Amino acid sequence: MNEIILPKRTNEHVKEDISINFVEGIILQKGWKCQRIGGTEYGIDIDVEIFEKTKPTGMPFRMQVKSTDSLMIEQNYISYDIEIKNLNYLLGHYDPTVFLIYDKKNNKGYWDFVKDIRDELDSRKPDWQKNRKKVRIKIPVTNIFNSQGLGKIKQVIQRYRDRISSAGLMFNTPSTKYKGSTISPSITQQDLKFDRAGLSSKEVEISEEQLKELLGLLDSREPSEIIKLAENLLSSNVCEKNLNLKEKLLAILAKAYADSGNFDRALPMARKSCKINPKNSNALNNLTIILVEKGFVKEAIGMIKRAVKLSPKDANIYNSAGVVYLAKGNNGKALDYFKKALDIDSNLYEAKLNIGFIYRDTGTLDRAEDMFKELTEVWRNFALAPLSLGNVYLMKYELYPNKTLLEKAREAYSIAESTLLALGKETFWLKESWVMFHIGKSALLGWQYQIDESLRELRSIEKESKDDETYNYNMGQLHMLLQDYDLAIDYYQKSLKFRKSKWQRVSSNITESRKLSSLGSAFYKKYEETNDNRCLKEATDCFEKASSKDPNNLSAEINRCVVYLRSNRDKEAKAIFENELRKEKPRRGFHYVKAFYYLKQGNKKGVYFELKEELKIDPNGIEINTILGQFHFDKRDIPESIAYFEKAYASPIAPLTSVAEDIYIGLAQCYWKTKGKGVDYGLRFLLDKCPPFLRRRRRVQEALNVLSKKTPGMKPKRMIIYKPIKLFRLFGR
Repeated sequence: MNEIILPKRTNEHVKEDISINFVEGIILQKGWKCQRIGGTEYGIDIDVEIFEKTKPTGMPFRMQVKSTDSLMIEQNYISYDIEIKNLNYLLGHYDPTVFLIYDKKNNKGYWDFVKDIRDELDSRKPDWQKNRKKVRIKIPVTNIFNSQGLGKIKQVIQRYRDRISSAGLMFNTPSTKYKGSTISPSITQQDLKFDRAGLSSKEVEISEEQLKELLGLLDSREPSEIIKLAENLLSSNVCEKNLNLKEKLLAILAKAYADSGNFDRALPMARKSCKINPKNSNALNNLTIILVEKGFVKEAIGMIKRAVKLSPKDANIYNSAGVVYLAKGNNGKALDYFKKALDIDSNLYEAKLNIGFIYRDTGTLDRAEDMFKELTEVWRNFALAPLSLGNVYLMKYELYPNKTLLEKAREAYSIAESTLLALGKETFWLKESWVMFHIGKSALLGWQYQIDESLRELRSIEKESKDDETYNYNMGQLHMLLQDYDLAIDYYQKSLKFRKSKWQRVSSNITESRKLSSLGSAFYKKYEETNDNRCLKEATDCFEKASSKDPNNLSAEINRCVVYLRSNRDKEAKAIFENELRKEKPRRGFHYVKAFYYLKQGNKKGVYFELKEELKIDPNGIEINTILGQFHFDKRDIPESIAYFEKAYASPIAPLTSVAEDIYIGLAQCYWKTKGKGVDYGLRFLLDKCPPFLRRRRRVQEALNVLSKKTPGMKPKRMIIYKPIKLFRLFGR
């Protein structure tokens, strides 16, 4: 009997069914509706409709699923080779389209919107359509297809729908641009007869459906091009009888001007749009944000209240309300609004980000770290989360120096940089993120003692940031380390002109008191260098103002005592430190100042007693251990001197303090005096361990010259590289 020939089930078919079953399982567990579509190898596999609490939302999207036995992973991306004709087919769908790669081996899926895939290709390989059959696409490894991933898909699609209904303007908080879903309009530039001048003189009637597609077309272009096209449309006869179109074009222009940073032009456009339709809550919302950027916070509050009344269940509007109250300085009310936004939409990225900003700026760094870390892991297409995470790690490092924190910050900034490079449009918000990146990278390099590299990072944003508080303050800090005190003074004075960073999301714990204290240190250092009493007077004024503005500014209060002692105002200095030392738990630094007071009087026993008392309060203090190291060296107690110097040297931030030279020179001299080590060891320590920017300083150069002239076996003449216990050393960095 002949064998009956039947169709065979191939491995490809099995893999396809497994991958589709995997996708359907996750979608159905979410409570959404999905329908499998068959018939082509290159087309759509699944239609999905998003549901919210068992109710349909009317938000559909489509999916194509590809299965593989072995993933190609390159850096932070999954790579996959796709035929160009198939990709173009997917781009032709009007509904948002998701492309998913199923990893059969690990039972995981990775996804991205087709439009985002195209945008990444356009950025990486502009000619990808030419002379080839296949192209390699990249999908972020963090775009994992699970419940959280579906939440992200829903949010992007929701934003696209809102953008269409409000003419494409939905940029709630200053941030990198939210990447839209897949739009491939059937109406093209040629269909609308766009040319270099914009719309032709031919009259065009535009339907609602065509308008939606036109908005999608405009949204895919650069802000400058959008402005050109929309301005020409607005001035054409198309808008004469179509107020709906005029309203939306005005909103498009408002967004485009805002994206380019021109809020002066954005504001009248947004006002006109709201005037045409005062009940459009999205338009009111966006006018609110532009008003905040312009500094019109009181008016913004009125606008956002109207928007909330019109759309009491819109998470984006509650988020914008939080932004307004954040600008007003009411963190508590802002936090309430951000939490209301999350009650409505638990996946709203900006609301979580803004809550993280509040935690960060109020010093709740652990909670800020947790929030930014979660957002970095889930939302890898947005740069503000890793930028803010890196910033939090640096803030923690300043409080609790630990090199692990620097490594974590480096990783966060690396993620942010790769994300920013992958983004397409050059908008105001993207520029802000790049500025935030360079400021953070500069700070990271500074903490790693790479001062020249840190300075280059800041200089790269000089054009955009020369009138910014944070930029000028950080430039002042770097020039202090380079001992260019005139430039440091100039930058600190510029930073005092600005009350906050012009870049809204650039974090800053730089209070006016802190800026005044740093300016005072620069004047004092210049006084030490020039012996100009005018500099000493300026330093005194700065420390006094810093203390009056913030009595908790410890370094300002202590350094006020230092300059009083230097100015022979001993009674005033004594009144300050004695008042503090009468407390049950005095703060660190005041025994340190009292030791200087006794030293000035020649009371060495009093000096040593106060230094030991200070050590009890701050056993790891850099300044106190350095002074004790000097004290024991002058008594020829070299082992004890080394113990104190090495304790100061052990701190990762020692090279950045005002006693940095004393630590390195002191240890080099101690090693020279130590049996079994000698001159060569001291010289090698300075050459190998002293950071380059410190080696260039005059005192360190003098020490290197002295040590390099000594040879082993020779009894060195008396040499003092630094003066015994230099009086009136400033406290802190």
